[in-house]
This record gives sequence, C-alpha cells and structure tokens, in this order.
Amino acid sequence: MKDIVKDLEYQVRTFDESCASMAKMYLGEADQKLEYLGQRVDEETKKIGSGDAPLPMSKDAFEDARRSLDSAAGLLGKDNAQVVALDKEYRSIVEKNGKVIEARVSETRMIPDKFSGGEKDDIKEKAEEILQKKSPGIKLLRTTVISPDWKEESVVEWTDTTRTALQHRVTRYVSAQVSGKSNGDTKLYTIYIGKNRRTDGTWGELHGHVMFTDPILEKNVDK
Repeated sequence: MKDIVKDLEYQVRTFDESCASMAKMYLGEADQKLEYLGQRVDEETKKIGSGDAPLPMSKDAFEDARRSLDSAAGLLGKDNAQVVALDKEYRSIVEKNGKVIEARVSETRMIPDKFSGGEKDDIKEKAEEILQKKSPGIKLLRTTVISPDWKEESVVEWTDTTRTALQHRVTRYVSAQVSGKSNGDTKLYTIYIGKNRRTDGTWGELHGHVMFTDPILEKNVDK
C-alpha cells in the first residue's frame, strides 16, 4: 500500500512539474509573439498620416499569439498575474492594429495607368474577366495597368506533378489593379496577367489570377 501511495505522489508531483514547465513555455511563446506584434504595430502606427499607407498585421499572427496565451491560461488559470498582464497587452495591440487597419483603408489609392503598350486594353479586359469569374456579380469601378512594361521570366521546370519531363518556359507578365463593389464592400484587387511564348516564337493567350485584395473607400477609387 505504501508503494502505491508513493507511486501516486510521484505521478502527481511529476505531473505538476510538467504542467508548470509547459505553462512557462507557453508564457514565453506568448510574450515573444506579443513583443514582435507590438513592435511591428508601433512601426506601422508611425506611418499614419504620412502619406505612406501603413500595413496592419495579419489575423493569423494575432491568432497564433492568442493560442499560446490561451494554452498558458488553460494551465495557470485566467486570473494568473502573468496571464492577466499578457492578455491586457494583447488587447492593447489589437486595438492599435485596428487603428492601423482604418488608416490603411482611408489612405489606399489605386495606382494610375503606367503601361503604354498596344495591349493595354486587352490586359484590362482580361483582368476584369478574371475578377468577374472570381466574384460573380461584382460591379467594376476602375481598372489600371500598373506595370510600365512587360517583365520576362525564363525558367526550366517540370511539365506536371509527376516530374517525368522538363520544359523551358518563357513568360511575360504585368500587374493590373481593378476596383470593384460587391455586397456593399468596395475592394481593390491586384491581378497578375501573363502570357507564355509558344514553340514557334509567338505568344499565347493572356492568363492570370488575383494576387492581393485590399479594402478601399469608394470615394478614393478615382483619386
């Protein structure tokens, strides 16, 4: 019986020690992640009103920090002094990031046309087609081609996922921006437009995809 009691006491002790060690680890992770987030948000906050649109931290970064903090709280309790302090810091950074988000939206502008080539209209048409396919029913507001000229990429790559054959691909590409309104929200879409060189030296049809999406105020679309 004494051996059983000793064994149970040992298991309880080692469990407590393990929990304490895990809690310390999670607190350390949360502290490091919040320090990084805080520094970045402070840097972007300084850009507000400067004409340089600030860049808010991503939702994923905050969720990652929140997971570490919640894991520590699960072991130590929400009333633990360290948990409470880090939670307060987390909420403060979230609030600051919210102001950065608001500032970025208010300061976001479309880049005007820079492309002077003869295919500008075709590029715009393709960019609008890509966006309408991605967001059926969207109301198009303005389209610009923000690259001054084609850029060229030459690579040797596998023809497919089986990796049984290689090909030499030459692609010319530009970037376009399209603003559109859907369900009351106005957004700015940055779109990749490319064309591949055929074996006979001619260029294939235009293709592309949406690279970035940013909120924009409708009144700023034509500014």
